[in-house]
Amino acid sequence: MMYQPGETEISLVIQFLKNPQDPLLQKQIAAFKAQGPAQENYVNEMLEAWEGAGEVKPHYQFVLKNSGLPFLEEEAAILPGQTASPTRLRAIWRWTAGVAAATLLAVAGTWYYQQQAVQELTYTNHSRQVDSLILADGTKVFLNKGAVVRYPSRFKGSKREVALLSGEAYFDINPNAAMPFEVKLDEQSAVKVLGTTFNIFRSGTFTEVYVSSGKVALTAANGEEAVLTANMEGVLRDQNSKISVRTLEGSSRMAWKTGKLYFDNLSMADVLTAIERYYGVKFDVKYKAILHEKLTADFEQEGLEHILLLIEQTYDVHIITGGDNTYIIQHK
Repeated sequence: MMYQPGETEISLVIQFLKNPQDPLLQKQIAAFKAQGPAQENYVNEMLEAWEGAGEVKPHYQFVLKNSGLPFLEEEAAILPGQTASPTRLRAIWRWTAGVAAATLLAVAGTWYYQQQAVQELTYTNHSRQVDSLILADGTKVFLNKGAVVRYPSRFKGSKREVALLSGEAYFDINPNAAMPFEVKLDEQSAVKVLGTTFNIFRSGTFTEVYVSSGKVALTAANGEEAVLTANMEGVLRDQNSKISVRTLEGSSRMAWKTGKLYFDNLSMADVLTAIERYYGVKFDVKYKAILHEKLTADFEQEGLEHILLLIEQTYDVHIITGGDNTYIIQHK
């Protein structure tokens, strides 16, 4: 009985024919041939057919005079001036049948995938560390602790739409100008992008968007729109407020993701906000003058107590512990 390869074997041989220099495929083909003479002969015949068929490739229709299939039209599968032997024709036919089977499987899989209803999925990062998702289009989403995001099982239509329901998330968008990406903040507010990296923080009705690279458009419920580029931040304090925009140099907005707190002549108001988000604490600032001071410092593996001590020594303040992870900043 003639050896009949299965779908897995057909796929393996096709991949090897297209990438014969791939070391992993070479090992897999060697292991397949070692299974027995039938498998070895099959691979050898396929190699011979591939090398001798010139421009014959999977997207051509083949003419096989001895195939017994009258609906196949004659195709120039043999190079001009050459005659194919019955053995080679059988080899080409078996290889072509394998390609056809693989192609049919791919088409059927695509059809099945397209017929499935799009599911709306909701994911919450319940862990105590940064988590991540890869969306159907290849976009990467990094979620801070407690963040909640809603997204479809696949994208269809004229745009890609997800929703950040609460918390903080960093988006690394896979560019697709034909299908813009949009992050919904509520029923009317949204962040629209083409291809960029940006961070969104949400707490109640407060929204803050920081752009690492590229360009986004922040749209408020009242129709106002602000275009943000790299190192720019847009803030919506509630659904009815205007968008406030500013440029942040040396910001630590991404500290929760990178694990590094980097301050370059940053106001202490922004420094304390970054520390709050990174360590999950709150500051009750009694000594308001400190908020207008500037700080330049890098922290990577230092603990919170080390940072608080540095602030005390630098600005002549006293920081004491309150309840519920709150620290009180007072003048000495």
